[in-house]
This record gives sequence, structure tokens and C-alpha cells, in this order.
Amino acid sequence: MIVGIVEEPPEAGHAGASARREHARRKANRERAVLDKHPRIAGLLLALMNDPQSETAWARGAQGEERVSESLARHLHEDVVLLNDRRIRRSRANIDHIAVASSGIWVIDAKRYSGKVEVRKPLLGTPRLVIAGRDRSRLADGLAHKSRWSTTRPPRTPPRCPCTGRSTSSMRTCPS
Repeated sequence: MIVGIVEEPPEAGHAGASARREHARRKANRERAVLDKHPRIAGLLLALMNDPQSETAWARGAQGEERVSESLARHLHEDVVLLNDRRIRRSRANIDHIAVASSGIWVIDAKRYSGKVEVRKPLLGTPRLVIAGRDRSRLADGLAHKSRWSTTRPPRTPPRCPCTGRSTSSMRTCPS
């Protein structure tokens, strides 16, 4: 009888979990500050106040990550392992989604933007990521950093495959 080693895939993780935790932390801190400052009318003040944008952005981000994860789960081949909300060691940052496929390891950073997306390639200088007329190149730079992390520390997940991707300067793109 031949006995093989079966490696269990890691926990897939919960999309948007870290963003939900950050939203809850910010909301609790705001509510505690209002309660400390105005103990008698804190409930009324909180009921009448709108949540600040810096707080609601985290809830919207978590919802967006959940939607991206659901879409990926529906559209990816069954052999692809999808990992969500992976923490980067010794960092406050996380990777929203990692797809481990036979073609490589794909790092996916979910953002909620609307408008025309383009890469402007000047004759001299670095290409720029522009969304709705605004320079969002920092997003591509952050994704490139996360992609470098994934190539140096790939998750222990079958199938074993190379981490690849086409790269234009610091902008990593998915194959067409």
C-alpha cells in the first residue's frame, strides 16, 4: 500500500475582514470620545451625527472586497486557490486577494473607483496610472510592493507554481 502526503490548503480567509475590524475600531473610538465628552446626551448626539467619511470608507472598502471575492469565486477555474485578506508579516498592510493558479500567483488589490482607467506613457519618464483624470500611480506602486512580497514568501498552497506577471515599470498587470 502506498501512502501519500496530503497537504491541506490553507484557510481561504474572509474578504474584507481587516477593513471591517478597522471600521469597528474607528467607530468604537468615536463613540467612546463622544460619550466621555458628553455623557448625558451622547446617545442623542450619536443618533443625530453622520458617520465621518474616514470611518465609512472602511465599511465601503470591506463591502467592495467582499464583492470582488464573490466575483472571483464565480469566475475562476476550480483549480485556482483563492486566498482573501492575507496579512503581511511585520506590517500593518494586507493583501486583499491572492489567486494561486498554474499560471502563477496573482496579487489582487480591490479598490472602488469609477471613471475612465488609463495608463499614460510619456515619451520620457515613468508611466502613470490615471483614473477619472486623477493620478493614482501610488496604487500601482503599492500593488507592486505587495507583489514583491508574494514572490519572496509564497503561501504554502498546492499547486506549486511560479509567481509571474507582466510588468511595466512598477505597474503589474494581469494577462489578457
